[in-house]
Amino acid sequence: MTRRVRATSGADGVVNQIIDLYEEVLAEHRASNGNGAGSEGVFAAAYLRGVAVRMSQQREDIYHSTSYRVGNFLVRTPLLRGVAKRLMKNWT
Repeated sequence: MTRRVRATSGADGVVNQIIDLYEEVLAEHRASNGNGAGSEGVFAAAYLRGVAVRMSQQREDIYHSTSYRVGNFLVRTPLLRGVAKRLMKNWT
């Protein structure tokens, strides 16, 4: 299969590099004897922690924004609640 890809490809150098990289990854996986799964989990957990921190910061930014605070005020004020709901309904 790899010979056919190399033969039909106009970019032999790139194809060779990709195949070499693929073979290197396979050899590395074989050498790890499945021990790589633990480190993958650590990296995944670190990534998810970073995502959670960014999402939390974005949520705080939204809650502290003027538009959110005004909307929240309108919805919580009994005399303005109906107007706010109609505005929200027409807005969406």
